[in-house]
Amino acid sequence: THGLANGLHRYPAEIEILERLGRENLDGIEQAVRRYGIDAEFERTGELAVAVEAWQLDDLREAADEAATVGQTVKLLDRDAVRAEIDSPLYLGGLWSHDTALVHPAKLAWGLREACLRLGVRIYEHTPVQRIERAGAGVQAAVPDGLIRARRAAVATSVYAPPLLRRMRSYVVPVWDYAIVTE
Repeated sequence: THGLANGLHRYPAEIEILERLGRENLDGIEQAVRRYGIDAEFERTGELAVAVEAWQLDDLREAADEAATVGQTVKLLDRDAVRAEIDSPLYLGGLWSHDTALVHPAKLAWGLREACLRLGVRIYEHTPVQRIERAGAGVQAAVPDGLIRARRAAVATSVYAPPLLRRMRSYVVPVWDYAIVTE
């Protein structure tokens, strides 16, 4: 949902299911990293939202209440608790969400590739798929040089591309994230 507030605004009737599925997905990624020995630097760090103004403390309390209603694990921190984590006098309080993790994305991609190859998966990198459709008990993908047939297929795109399966188009949207790193 790209943030609980956004999810509550856009999908209020489905938010509990979406949050549960998100946690299950995160657990699944962690299990796959362990199962296949992928050194992706996966670390359940959590996420800390901070308040630098008094009015933001009320927002953090409200966010904590909302998070609890959908099963998120969060903890409100006072000034001293935040300062123990991040030594800055600017923060008046914080909200620590535990349902997040950090991962080295390139190492994850490389590790997943190697795990797939060990399992016998055939990978067709840099192969633009023009169309994908059912073919008997499997699927076939039309590519510039012909067809690729398989029992099952996973189609991956870089950045954002409209889904090849028309029925999926209303479920996929581009999402942007930003990261700030400090000492």
